[in-house]
Amino acid sequence: MVPYYDRTSLVAVTTHTVLENLIFGCLLVFFIQWVFLGDLRSAIIVGVNIPFALFFAIILLVLQGEDANLLSVGAVDFGIIVDSAVIVVENIFRNFQLQRHERRS
Repeated sequence: MVPYYDRTSLVAVTTHTVLENLIFGCLLVFFIQWVFLGDLRSAIIVGVNIPFALFFAIILLVLQGEDANLLSVGAVDFGIIVDSAVIVVENIFRNFQLQRHERRS
């Protein structure tokens, strides 16, 4: 039996592209967060959030039986979860820079 339409190379290239973009995205977000906040710990927290968010998004798509296309996974990962992580970490960092009596509880 000879396959008529072999997608092996397409899947390999797509997987490689996703991993490359994931690593590049993690490093880019990490360095930008580190440069603007100047705090290594905050940058690491946000940078580590990206692979976990992508993994969680893929797990939920598989559990629901949905197709995991790159656009939907990228939108969920970088568009929603990572932006929220950046905002929360920056707010926490800002609150820790304030005096104790100026902090919000």
